[in-house]
Amino acid sequence: MSQLRIHSINDLHFGKHQGASFKDLNHDFVVFYGLNESGKSTIAEYLTWTLGGPWRSVKLGSERFRSLTNDHVSGRLDCTLGKEKFDIDAKFKILKSGTPSDLRSGSIGKRTIAVKQFSNEFKGLTPEDFQWIYRLYGVELGRIGTSQDFSNLFTNFTMGNTKTDSNPREAARDLSAEATRLAKDIKDSNKAITSLRVQITDAKRTPDHLDDLRSEQSGIKTAVDALEMERIVLQEQKQLIINARNGSGAINKQLRSQTELEILGSVPGRWGEVIPLASELRRVQIVLQNALEKLTGAQSEAKSALAKIGLTDDSIRDQTLTAVERQQLQSASLEVGKHETNLIDVDSQIAELDRQISAYTSEINAKAPLVGVSPTNLNSVGPQSHITDLQGSAALWLQASQDFTITESALAGAQAHLDEMMIQKDPTQTPTGAKINPMFLFGALILVAGLSLINPILSLVGALGSAIALAVMSKKGVIGQTATLDQGTRIREVQNKVAQAKSDLAANQIRRDTAANRVTEPLTKMGASIPTAETCSSMLTQLAHLANQITGRQSVFQKIALVRALKTQSEQSLGTAKEVLQNLLHNRHIDNVPDTSVFNAWLMDYENAVHASQALVTRADTYSELKSEFEILLAPIADQIVGLPWSAINNLLSEYEDLTGRIATAQQNLGDSNIEVSAAGMDKPEIRKILETYSSNEALNDRESSLIDSITAISVERDNHIARQTEITIEIDEKEAMEILPSLLLQLGESEESLEDAMRDHKAYELASSMLDEMINRFERDNQDPLIQEAQQIISQVVPNWGNLLYSRDDKGNVLIERDGTGGKLIDERLSDGGRALLYLGIRLAFAKKDAEKRGIRLPLICDDPFIHFDDDRTAASIKMFKSIAEQHQVILFTCEESTLDMARAQGAHVIKI
Repeated sequence: MSQLRIHSINDLHFGKHQGASFKDLNHDFVVFYGLNESGKSTIAEYLTWTLGGPWRSVKLGSERFRSLTNDHVSGRLDCTLGKEKFDIDAKFKILKSGTPSDLRSGSIGKRTIAVKQFSNEFKGLTPEDFQWIYRLYGVELGRIGTSQDFSNLFTNFTMGNTKTDSNPREAARDLSAEATRLAKDIKDSNKAITSLRVQITDAKRTPDHLDDLRSEQSGIKTAVDALEMERIVLQEQKQLIINARNGSGAINKQLRSQTELEILGSVPGRWGEVIPLASELRRVQIVLQNALEKLTGAQSEAKSALAKIGLTDDSIRDQTLTAVERQQLQSASLEVGKHETNLIDVDSQIAELDRQISAYTSEINAKAPLVGVSPTNLNSVGPQSHITDLQGSAALWLQASQDFTITESALAGAQAHLDEMMIQKDPTQTPTGAKINPMFLFGALILVAGLSLINPILSLVGALGSAIALAVMSKKGVIGQTATLDQGTRIREVQNKVAQAKSDLAANQIRRDTAANRVTEPLTKMGASIPTAETCSSMLTQLAHLANQITGRQSVFQKIALVRALKTQSEQSLGTAKEVLQNLLHNRHIDNVPDTSVFNAWLMDYENAVHASQALVTRADTYSELKSEFEILLAPIADQIVGLPWSAINNLLSEYEDLTGRIATAQQNLGDSNIEVSAAGMDKPEIRKILETYSSNEALNDRESSLIDSITAISVERDNHIARQTEITIEIDEKEAMEILPSLLLQLGESEESLEDAMRDHKAYELASSMLDEMINRFERDNQDPLIQEAQQIISQVVPNWGNLLYSRDDKGNVLIERDGTGGKLIDERLSDGGRALLYLGIRLAFAKKDAEKRGIRLPLICDDPFIHFDDDRTAASIKMFKSIAEQHQVILFTCEESTLDMARAQGAHVIKI
């Protein structure tokens, strides 16, 4: 028997899991652990759909597994079926109604399978099979009434088919229901046949009775017509009495109304034309008063606004300030302000450049005399870089000058030495006293002077050395010696030194003069003073700084020329901008242009003044129109109210309104009385005869009451005749309808035939129903025992001695499962939640084992918190049992209980945390 084993879930897009993957599921016992709402049940639902097919409809909540943006859910399941690799691309489309569309595809080994082939690969597995057998959902295991959900499953499972929509017990119930319906039809047919037979008997006696009824009906019609004629005559007499009584009152009312009109008289003058307009007059007067108050307020606001901006009413009258016009003024002011700011910036730049020129000039004037450059020769001073380049030539000049001085000193010393040796050539010469050689003294002084130009420290050292030498010479003096052959040789050597020194001195003089020319010639062109070799470097530094200052001043001169040109341009632009602003304001009769710094505030005040002026004009026009309207309304009585205030006019108006109202009432009363007199027909002869016969209202009332009594009696008698006439008509119609005796006889024959057919069909359905029930019960008894025994063995692994399971059905055919234990027999609905959950867990596992034997495939058990109704002991025992089951079926357990996780881990379960 092959086993389906899950290895991994990849790229899951199902409910809250978007793009998730769960690897390393290739274990017998796998536990998914996560807190509530972590998506455990979502994964269990995905595995249920992927292996068994979608079963959950929209009504049962399939919508909650779709994503927010897509109605497709998907994932890939890597598994093995036996020894072959099985890849399932599980895709489903969530529909707006019904069960999701199954879009699964996959491959087994080298074979590719489509959605319709999954059921064949799993030996006819349906979504209901997998959902009811292999998905162990904790809530369903403990829910009351779960046995009803298993009723069809028991029967179909034993029949070899677990689909719940083709249950043989349902067919048996249909047969029984049809037999019941036929029994009712038989009963109804018997009643109908009895009724038809009664109708046939009555129809045979109908003709004689109909003649009697028609005769009675004719007599009643004659009596009703006579009574109706009598009632009409009495009704006419009654109306004449009423008219006569009403007419006498109408005449009295007519006389009173005429008298009242004569007393009231009429409204004087032309007030009658104004009275109908009284309400409108008062309304217009109130509106006119409000308009006057608003006009006064508008005048005050306009005056205040004009005073704020210093304008007169004439200058602002008829002015407008649209958004475009306001924008034009603001833009013109901003343009003026911009150019004013630019001009200020330019003046600041010019002042700064003037300061820089002054600073450069001051420094140039201070430095030029130091280097011997006159003001006329300042432009001859070359660039700083050229002067800096002369520093190398100055250094060469200084070196050559120093070499010349040293050579010159060496020549003087050699010459002095030669002179001394020439004196010592005479042998008769005797030693002299101590003295200083003049040439040596001169050479020492030259050496000290030269060193002082190079470095003050060297000059001190040279002076000290010279002093020491002079001291020695002073002490020793010159000692005359006898000339010898060696003396001659030494003289020649000294003479050679003198000659060499002269040659070196000449060469150094040439180098010194050449180096000097390289420096002095450019300086001469610049008009600068000529320095010595020793002062040349310092002078060149000062001259380079002067050149830098001259170049800087020239640059500033160029800048200030550009800025002054910019100033001219800014002044022109400012003039143009001011002219534009002045023109805009001049068009508005404004001569004083506000400063740009306060222009916005002024413009707001001006706008307020324009609005206030416009409001004043509007208020004045409104007031003028209302006043004209008021005067037109009072025009008919204008000559009568001259000089009167409104209060006096209103009083007269109220007085004449009251008089007009009373006159109108009296006229209405007179009109009504005229109508009543005319309606009463007081000029008719019959009315006059009645008034002569019944001269008082009391007599008229008595006569009216007598007539009413007579009319009532006649009406009652007539109504009784009509009621009897109606009864006769109904009875005649019924009798005439029953005269179709042949039709009744035909109906009777057809009803009797239908009754025979129904009785025959009833016996057939009743027999078929009882036979099918017996066959199903017998088949279930023969096949259910192994299933119940298997469930009992599974339960005993969790709770030993829990009791025996008993399977039966009640009178309605529903499954009854009882536990026969130490407490007696209890049906599943009376068990505790934990007991009921354990009972159905055992049954579901028994189904799984038997289903695997029939199908030849051990499918994974998807266990979604099946222990929620268990205590710790039962949970531990159940997990131990699942470990043994996992040797055949891969068990995938989902839980949020940490204790359950620990128990499963202790049994070797592989844990995946979400």
